[in-house]
Amino acid sequence: MMKAMGNINLGIQKEDKSPLAIKLFGEFEVWLQKLRLPNSAFGRPKTIALLKLMVHNRSEIFTSEMLAHHLFPELRFEKAIKNLHARISELRYALEPNLTRGVDSAYIKRLAPGCYRFDPNASVWVDTETFSHQLSIARRYQNEGLFSDAAHAFQTALKIYRGPFLAQDIYEEWTMLPRNAWKFDYENALREAAILHRRQKQFQEALACANKGLEQNPFNEVFYQEKMMALSRLGQTKEITQVYDQCQDTLQNLSVAPTTKTIWLNQSLRKHPAGFILDNKTAKVQKALLKGRFLLSKNTARATQQAYKYFHQATHLDAENADAHAGLADVHASLVIYHQHSLSTHCKAAKAEAQQALHLDNASPAAHTALALVLMNFEWQGEAAENHLQRALELDPSYLPTYLRLAALYAAWGDYKKAMTWASKAHEINPLSIETYIAMARIFYLMKDPVNVIDAAKQALELEPNSWLAYQFLSHAYIQQSESKKALHQLEKVAQLSGGATSYWVSLGHTYGTIGKRTEAERVITQLQSVSAKQFVSPYHLAIVFAGMQEHQLAVDQLEQARQQRSWPLALLWSEPRLETLRGTSVYQAWANRRERSAA
Repeated sequence: MMKAMGNINLGIQKEDKSPLAIKLFGEFEVWLQKLRLPNSAFGRPKTIALLKLMVHNRSEIFTSEMLAHHLFPELRFEKAIKNLHARISELRYALEPNLTRGVDSAYIKRLAPGCYRFDPNASVWVDTETFSHQLSIARRYQNEGLFSDAAHAFQTALKIYRGPFLAQDIYEEWTMLPRNAWKFDYENALREAAILHRRQKQFQEALACANKGLEQNPFNEVFYQEKMMALSRLGQTKEITQVYDQCQDTLQNLSVAPTTKTIWLNQSLRKHPAGFILDNKTAKVQKALLKGRFLLSKNTARATQQAYKYFHQATHLDAENADAHAGLADVHASLVIYHQHSLSTHCKAAKAEAQQALHLDNASPAAHTALALVLMNFEWQGEAAENHLQRALELDPSYLPTYLRLAALYAAWGDYKKAMTWASKAHEINPLSIETYIAMARIFYLMKDPVNVIDAAKQALELEPNSWLAYQFLSHAYIQQSESKKALHQLEKVAQLSGGATSYWVSLGHTYGTIGKRTEAERVITQLQSVSAKQFVSPYHLAIVFAGMQEHQLAVDQLEQARQQRSWPLALLWSEPRLETLRGTSVYQAWANRRERSAA
């Protein structure tokens, strides 16, 4: 029954000797021992439909009921089950023509009566899986500053994408979400590859990626920008205005105008045909910026200090680089928020660097995002922060910190649905972001969903085993599950990795208070008062410990001191679960009313 359809380049690495290859991008294809299986090899169309579903969800276990309902929704249950078993049998023998009756299939596993899955450990090459794996490799190289390797890995991934996911099944409801997700990944890969090629002066390759990106999404302004820059460096300056006009006409259909950056590029590149304006950001500056961002994302004290050195190096190489000043602003803010350094010193420095970045380049998404961090945490100007973040999105819809700060802002406001939407978008942009998993852990913690807190924190630890924030959220989750021993065990790791940060003592004191160890909690209060001589300790932190001890009046007194000092953590007051025990008390309500009147 099987007929050879000719050899094909599967895009498999040479060392990959998988006997079975399945393509889900574009036209669905199955290759067995380098020969393509015709549709007739599977018997009936429902057998092919079964294979598509199971291969796409390789690790998922399907019950007979699930598969029967999916394939035969119109049939009675008994008949649907009978038809399903026939299709499973057809599928087994199509993939393994020499399979002996009674011998288990290498691919279609029967795990229990009425439970099946496509073996995730089977030797099978699947294009979607390889595409995703190559993207992960590319982003890992990119984070490590290995730009040539990253560009090559992106190109390898792009060659695998032959078209929309299961292009012949566009009306199958279950295929719509993965199709859109893969399309989004492909578009992002084109954008990142174009930028990498351009920075390495591979302008023809950058132009090719930009053109493919515009075919994919003509409304994505980044591709117009990259195309204009590549054309400039290739000496094709006459075409720059044509590209800009095309961008303007296309966006007009959405009733929007090109962003400031696109307008600026059009004007600047026409004035400087040689494109020298693009050389302001040298390879050394770009490398320093990327390393700084990567280290800052780790959120450990040591990595943050190293990030500072790289951003400072970038400003030394190019004093007018807005992204470098934005990076310094983020470092100063991080030193206050996560590592409890001097509030007055670093808050002022963070704001000054963010404002300098914005002064140098009002079209820098990093500058707007850095200033938003200062406004939302240190000046309680949430709406102003939101405006800057929305502006950053307009300038670059792929800048990861913008999404994470929008998530943090909405979480502080108690709008957890919006917060999780932005965190999920951040995850789509970079599935290997430690910061994104920490952001998700924080949101789930505020939502009092400890199961998902634990999952997100463990995902972060897989990427960065020394993330003390991940261990801290694990401790929070275990307290929410009333598992105090596990919580205290996690806090031991927080103490070790954070160097005894204020957050550790606050969590420890609150935990002791919650489980009734009052003496130990009081010792933590004494310790925090001692620590305050060396590092930033807000009265807000003491309020959390007193709340755990059920000392409501003392907790509210500390909150009042925090309000008078305009202490930055007070921005989190209304969403912090550890202060929840206060909110029903009369003393808290009286304080809240006074606070509202004084704010008015």
